[in-house]
Amino acid sequence: MSSFISSAAVVSARETYNLYSHLYVGGWCKIGNMAKPVQIYTIFTTHTPQTLPIQSLGLLPASRLYLCGEIHGARQNADAVWTLCYSLGIKQLALEYSASVDVFVQRAVRGDVDISLLNPAMFDSSVLSIEMLKTVVELLRTGAIDQVAYIDETFDYTIDQWRQITDPDWREVVMARNIERLDLSQPTLCVMGNWHTRPRKTSRHISALRRVSETMPEAVLIQNVYRSGTVYNAGKIIALTPRLDLPEQYKIIQRTKRNFDLAVPLAQEINSVTFSPDADVSN
Repeated sequence: MSSFISSAAVVSARETYNLYSHLYVGGWCKIGNMAKPVQIYTIFTTHTPQTLPIQSLGLLPASRLYLCGEIHGARQNADAVWTLCYSLGIKQLALEYSASVDVFVQRAVRGDVDISLLNPAMFDSSVLSIEMLKTVVELLRTGAIDQVAYIDETFDYTIDQWRQITDPDWREVVMARNIERLDLSQPTLCVMGNWHTRPRKTSRHISALRRVSETMPEAVLIQNVYRSGTVYNAGKIIALTPRLDLPEQYKIIQRTKRNFDLAVPLAQEINSVTFSPDADVSN
């Protein structure tokens, strides 16, 4: 499933996210389809970021701002970020999430992995899968990047706040505004779902990318595209529509002067940490 969702579904999807966010007992949700802390801890601590053999990286022009679009739920997204950060000399990573996760990130960099600080609802509803979260921590710990910025505070909105918003593109407005406010004194990579990196404007949707490109024309788009495979998205494993026109290798493909695709030969779903409603959540 793509991270594309209809604009009409934005409020209901975000309300669902916030409903889960507030139904916690002792820091962990006691309802179905949520994760055991021990599972998250194990996946986080054992995951190791990998460098992808991306061909034609030299096609990417120098820029202070790269925008990377992804389909949520593919494990290769995290390794793409790892590889791009090292290959492009990225020093600031901006994420489609709120700063609420930063307490966990900074503690984990110092070796204190406190899973109780996390909201597990984010793992298959944002760029921050467990694999991506570990990648962010490792990029900071190894000194590859100097800082992380967060561009979508709407993840912290309450249900009442969402009900007061009438603009179906409000998240695009928020993210575009926050991207424009980033300190670009150092090369920056901004990671978002591909609904927010659609280059074309329509009567019903103007993406954050489109808004940013009008005020920051130097920005470079890198869109992750997948030849085949599966993702874990919205609580289930979904087979992607095959794109047999794409190469069988990781490769940068130039589409326009500043728009590029990153071909991923095979998408594999992120680790799932959901469980049935009657599962034991005592861990």
